[in-house]
Amino acid sequence: MLHIFTNSIFSGNTSDSDCVNLWFYKQCGYTRITMNLITTFKVVFVLLTANVSLASGQALPNECATDVQIPLLAKSGAGDKQAQFMLGSQLLTGLCSASGQKDVAKGFKYINQSAAQNYPPAMYLVGVSHLRRGLEQPGLAMLFGAAKGGFREAEIMLGTLFANEKFAKKSTLNAYGWLALARHHSSNEKQQKLLDVKLAEVKARMNATELSKAEETKTKFIEEMGNIPAFSEAR
Repeated sequence: MLHIFTNSIFSGNTSDSDCVNLWFYKQCGYTRITMNLITTFKVVFVLLTANVSLASGQALPNECATDVQIPLLAKSGAGDKQAQFMLGSQLLTGLCSASGQKDVAKGFKYINQSAAQNYPPAMYLVGVSHLRRGLEQPGLAMLFGAAKGGFREAEIMLGTLFANEKFAKKSTLNAYGWLALARHHSSNEKQQKLLDVKLAEVKARMNATELSKAEETKTKFIEEMGNIPAFSEAR
């Protein structure tokens, strides 16, 4: 099975209790990546799980055998964005290296190529990488692209960022809009409850005028993006 742990790339440790406190996707039950985005601000999110692509539900190569790697390299070289993302992920984690050695530079080269073709999981990872290095505008642009491509984790990430008081571009209106959109799309009961808690926290920081504007923002976000289907390679 192919598991991508990008905490091997980004620093940070997350306990099970953090998963509850961070109200994150699928109860933290899947492969997780952690990082310190802003000093005391930790985020958990999912890239790949088990035998399937996070996005497509299609089987990924579950081994590093030559007969698997040669086609993957060929597809990557030919510009296949999913293959580029898969190969980049392997290089970032050292998955197919006999010594377990990672090649972060080469891995991100493939991930960036995939993101340049608007592959939502790659855009998400590149966006997070930009933000961690303080590149807020390109980071947000990548996350916006991932969200508009149906990558649900990007909605939660954006809501979390805009709600954080230490984020330079913090915005309760945008936080409320993105979190409400994530809640609209969520089908996971525990995630729904945790998103409700976070929405209530953001709501509590607004006065009546701000709340009215926030509800308008929520309506706008759902009208514009509520019908975007969840990312799937098959569509």
